[in-house]
Amino acid sequence: MRIPEEGITWHYTTWLNITFLLLAATLLVRSCALAALRCCG
Repeated sequence: MRIPEEGITWHYTTWLNITFLLLAATLLVRSCALAALRCCG
């Protein structure tokens, strides 16, 4: 008898996607901030 899994299953690909999205967001924010500093500062 199997117990059905509830909710979202967190596979390793999910963690890879989250890590990649966080890395991409960090790089995007940093590049935008540096561009703003170069332009206005």
